Amino acid sequence: MRRLALWGLRLVLALLVAIPLLVLGLLWAADTGPGRRLLEKTAMGAVPGLTIEGLSGPFPGRFHADRIAMADDAGVWLDLRNAEISLDWAALADRIIRLERVSATRLRLDRLPPGTPAAEPPPPGPLLPELPSLPVSIEIRALALDEVIIGEAVAGQEAHFAATGSAALVPGTGLTADLDLKRLDAAGTGTVALDWRPGTGRLAAQIRLDDPAGAFGQLLAGRADLPGRVELSLDGPVAAAPFRLSAGLGADVSLTASGTVGLDAAGGAQLDLTAAARGPGLLPPAAEQLDLSGRLALAADGAITLTGVKAAVPAGTLDLSGDIAGDGALALAFRAAAAPPARALLPPGTGFAEAGAEGRILGSLAAPRLDARFRVTEPRSGVAQADALLGNTVTGTLAGTLAETGEAVTATLDADKLAAQAEATLTPAGMPQTAKVVLDLRDLAPLGLAGPAHVEATLDGGITDGRVTLLAEGVEAGLAGVEAPRLTATIRLAAGLPVEATAEGSGRYRDLPLALTLRASPEGALIRLHAAEVSLGTARLEASGLVDPARRLATGGAHLLVPDLAVLLPGTPGRIEATVEATTPADVQRVKVRIDASRPDGTTARVTAEGGLEALAIEANAAASGVRATLRGTAHPAEQALDLAALDVFRGPGQLLRLLRPARLRNAEAGPVLEGLALGIGSGRIEASGAIMNRVEVALHAVPLDLAGPVTGRVDGTVTIEKAERARFRLNATGLGSPGVSGLPPVSAQAEGEASAAGGRVSLSAEAGQTGRVTGTASLAGWSDSSAMQAALRGNFDLNRALAPFLNGGADRVAGQVALDVRIGGTLGAPRPEGGATLSGGSWRNAALGGAVTDLTGRLGFANDRLRIESLAGRTAGGGTLGITGSLDPLAEGIPADLRLTARNARPLAGGFGSASFNADLTLVGPLLGAARLAGRIDVPRADLRVPETLSGSVPLLAGVESRGTRPSGAAPLVRRPLAPPGGSGPAWVLALQINAPRVLVQGRGVDAELGGSLAVGGTLTAPDSQGELTLRRGSLELPTRRLTFQRGTMRFAGELIPTLNLSATSDAGSYRVTIEVTGPANKPDIRITSAPELPPEEAMAQLLFGRSGQKLSGIEAVQAVEALARLSGTGGEGTGGALSRLGRSLGLDRLGVATGENGNTGVEAGRYLAPGLYLGIRPGTTGAAPGVSAQWELTPRLRLEAETSRGEAGERVGLGYEFEY
Repeated sequence: MRRLALWGLRLVLALLVAIPLLVLGLLWAADTGPGRRLLEKTAMGAVPGLTIEGLSGPFPGRFHADRIAMADDAGVWLDLRNAEISLDWAALADRIIRLERVSATRLRLDRLPPGTPAAEPPPPGPLLPELPSLPVSIEIRALALDEVIIGEAVAGQEAHFAATGSAALVPGTGLTADLDLKRLDAAGTGTVALDWRPGTGRLAAQIRLDDPAGAFGQLLAGRADLPGRVELSLDGPVAAAPFRLSAGLGADVSLTASGTVGLDAAGGAQLDLTAAARGPGLLPPAAEQLDLSGRLALAADGAITLTGVKAAVPAGTLDLSGDIAGDGALALAFRAAAAPPARALLPPGTGFAEAGAEGRILGSLAAPRLDARFRVTEPRSGVAQADALLGNTVTGTLAGTLAETGEAVTATLDADKLAAQAEATLTPAGMPQTAKVVLDLRDLAPLGLAGPAHVEATLDGGITDGRVTLLAEGVEAGLAGVEAPRLTATIRLAAGLPVEATAEGSGRYRDLPLALTLRASPEGALIRLHAAEVSLGTARLEASGLVDPARRLATGGAHLLVPDLAVLLPGTPGRIEATVEATTPADVQRVKVRIDASRPDGTTARVTAEGGLEALAIEANAAASGVRATLRGTAHPAEQALDLAALDVFRGPGQLLRLLRPARLRNAEAGPVLEGLALGIGSGRIEASGAIMNRVEVALHAVPLDLAGPVTGRVDGTVTIEKAERARFRLNATGLGSPGVSGLPPVSAQAEGEASAAGGRVSLSAEAGQTGRVTGTASLAGWSDSSAMQAALRGNFDLNRALAPFLNGGADRVAGQVALDVRIGGTLGAPRPEGGATLSGGSWRNAALGGAVTDLTGRLGFANDRLRIESLAGRTAGGGTLGITGSLDPLAEGIPADLRLTARNARPLAGGFGSASFNADLTLVGPLLGAARLAGRIDVPRADLRVPETLSGSVPLLAGVESRGTRPSGAAPLVRRPLAPPGGSGPAWVLALQINAPRVLVQGRGVDAELGGSLAVGGTLTAPDSQGELTLRRGSLELPTRRLTFQRGTMRFAGELIPTLNLSATSDAGSYRVTIEVTGPANKPDIRITSAPELPPEEAMAQLLFGRSGQKLSGIEAVQAVEALARLSGTGGEGTGGALSRLGRSLGLDRLGVATGENGNTGVEAGRYLAPGLYLGIRPGTTGAAPGVSAQWELTPRLRLEAETSRGEAGERVGLGYEFEY
């Protein structure tokens, strides 16, 4: 810059001084013919390449030359025509050398002359030279160049100008000059004005260029359609002159700058600059705006100091500071940061969040040295595996030196799963001489491999005649269990081409040796694969051959043998053997492939292929578990097509699937295309065709569902797959059902929706006659756990119709209507259900048990991801109620629940075995499928258990039953099911129940007993543990002629609904003591009669009833004894006691029966409990006397107060009774 300024100023001064002096010196000699010729000859001899023609006068007032030219070995480069100088001699008297006119008709500059060797730099000095001290002033009144032609080699395109101007040098004042330019071949003007006042130190300059024709645009941007303009103004002291610059191309491209420029006397200069450039349309958006600011100081010795230099474009910023010494030594520091628009400069699919670098530039201009550090966050390479290795942050360093002898570069990189180091030396031509790259991969999972790895690559001896060595350790090739893997490879180079390659690998996999060897070398244009072998235990792959890469031909073969498939696929026994043979008859590629596979269970498969690139015949056969499959087709590798001729799948004698017509799969420019695929499935078919990467249409016609599983019905519909990314479907299923469930009407269903990688939606409806109807919608915003979802399901069910097929085999019957309204929000990984189901008009009945719960209503709703039973209540006989409230989580493991069960005066069962009413407050907390805890209190104010008067006959078990003949098609095979093991089944709920039953009445077959007590039930639901029992409060056994009183009795519960009885009554009959025991379940008790001394049961009964042997009974007495015995055993009629008991219950009495008075007379006894533990009864009196009244009041479970009135011998009495069991 300094040299350029000096050259320009010195040129102006030289012209102002030299031209007048030259004129004066030549006037005398040039005014004669010989003098002019001598002058021409002298000038041309002094200046190489100078030609002067046609010098003329008259002198001294006018100097004219027809032609002045400059040339070199390449020809003329400067041509001046009709040059003329006019001198005002009269002005010399005023000490002024005045040139009235300097003109030429044409000046042509076709090119610049070749450069000359650089001269020694001038000594330091001021950039603006001092004006010469002359005794006269010098003026050029008019400069007129009619045509100035600048060649294309100089300006980028040829341009024609006309130039006019003037200049003046006044000693002691300064220098002024102006120049006007006007284009002749196009529109365009320019002006230059200079005013330099050394005395005051003021420098003023004005430059203005207008280029409507677009010469600047063509030169700078190759755009001749952009008009240009330049305006520069400078005015101020030379030590700090303010300046402004404005330039533009067209309406949008602009450059503005302002600041100060200063020159000092020592030859230094300073520039403070603020500039802005805008270039939309010419530059990418990331660089179309530039803002530049900073300070530049130039010392006299050429040293440059940069302070606060900052450049900013949309793509980022650069801060630069430091020094460039006069001898070229560098000491610069920089910091760069990328901005978001910089991502647009990267290839598609790549990017980053933040990126920046900082460092220093040292060394010299001849050999600069870079030392930088960089950091990138969230780098994206467009390759998922590489992105996973890089992680979220990448840091590194870069260092290098550039010299005439070459370059030396080192770099490091550190990322989430890898660290890298590289170093290299380059020749002056930029070719690698030596290089080494080291990669430490911490985790290879993103590459589909396993384990960490260490990889080294080394180049020695240069790229032309060197050797490349590769070492990889730790790569497990994605096989879990590979130990100590190691791979080495060497490539020897000659003349820049590989001449031999070898590779070896080793390791262990599941305690089996793993090995790899390979050796190959070029043979002219061919590659000889001498040997390649991979082995794993007994599995081995071998290959060899000759490859012609240019013609894509190969000869040779490969063989794979896996004697035990479990080596590769654990738990999969079997054997695989494959062979490949490649030949090239008549330079045509032919291959023959055979693959055989088998398993110990008889599964076999074979695939064969034979042919060339024009046609490869393929056949595949497989058989397994009674299913056989065959496929035949022809592959056309050159056409990238596969013709499918046959596809058949059989199960036994029946065909499951068949190809209805030939189909083709071909690869077109836009991707694979499927043509005419039609598959027969049972009586239905599936058709598909279309471009897989564009649109594929699939049609289903009456496709039966029974081939896929235990479902009957058919499906029709269409599926459209667009660009292999989105699928739209519309399906209609009819006749849906299950062969194992009869009684349900066939279900019809419709579904419509779409699915893609971005999510999907579906709407569906299903209807089963009058049983119910369901409609629903669902939408997903993706398929990950965090994808949002919305779903809704609404419907109505008739419980009777829906459950009848499942309950018809038993006595249970249900009824009611269920209205379903469920909504699901949240995400796919954490769904959030809302809404619920409502039950109305419900009931449950069981005729066998006499059970009934009516007026069932309920509401189940979702709250906080749990299913909440807001209400579920019903009524029982006698106005009792049952209810359940609480919540459970049906999607959690074990279905955790928190439920509360209540009962008030509930009597859900009232069958032939009895009835009971109870109150309960129970809680069920914990996993329903695990050890939930059922706890609480059950109060049974009264229970009536009826001993059946007769026992039903048993159903005999027929042994040796066999199934013969052929079962109907589709019928499930008969399976002999083993007998269920003894013991309970069901969930292992933990029990903590307290049961209070103060009044349990047992009646039937003559038994009339009352028991009471409390039970603590623990253990589990499958193995309950009862602590406590119900004990006898009072009781009797009614016989035809007498009544026996039970002396002891208990009732136990052992996990069954029906309790176990243990009652005993003893009476003396003459010399015999007769005992009657009632044991076993209440609905099927065992009543035994024993005596001491021992008698047969019928003889003991005769003694008990009549006090004499059966042989002495009358006929009527014998019949009574037999009937009494039959009634006790449950094989006789109801008897008197049974009828009177039912009559008593209808009258509201707790007891109504026959009793024998003190004199043996028979009468009616009746009684009722007035309060818990307080009993009032009426007994028969003596002959002709009124009946007696008896009362019992239970004071404690063993002590009771008794009172009785009678007109017999005993009379009225009051006493205490104490009961003790032993």
